[in-house]
Amino acid sequence: MRIASESALFLSVNQHLKNIDTDLLKASRALERYRQSPDDQPLRNMLVEGSMARSVHNAYGGFEKIFEEVAERIDGGKPTGDQSDAKLLMQMRAETSRRPALITDETSALFEDLRQFRNKFRSSYGADLRHEAVIEKLESVQAWLFPRFLKALQDLAEKLEHGPDATQEGRPACTPR
Repeated sequence: MRIASESALFLSVNQHLKNIDTDLLKASRALERYRQSPDDQPLRNMLVEGSMARSVHNAYGGFEKIFEEVAERIDGGKPTGDQSDAKLLMQMRAETSRRPALITDETSALFEDLRQFRNKFRSSYGADLRHEAVIEKLESVQAWLFPRFLKALQDLAEKLEHGPDATQEGRPACTPR
């Protein structure tokens, strides 16, 4: 997926979106193999811990890189210090005169959950993760969060390219890969 915009910000954002999409595709393949191997516990552990969980971790990292770029290029800076990752999410929830909120009330809880998951994954190296929880997060990101995030990015591109009063007709398209 990509956002149709030639701005420097969106050239970079589109690369992050491509990476997120690639990670989610790898995770989908791993999930399919997981479901086809109900009796092979070592394989299932490897698929969850080594592929699906890592892909969810990487996808969140991609979201965070996009948030950081927006913070630096549009807001004028990103949070630093303790809890800077949580503060970045709060910053992206706020609408400003220069941009709409990238995190909505409906996506906020899942972004926070993914941030916490990323931190847990890093500290445990992916070991001892509940399979069902990882699969639920993966499916939520793929089916629910990613499309809403793309819409928020489209809204941002529209505001940056056409101003705050742009019509729906002027909305840049989210185009397939």
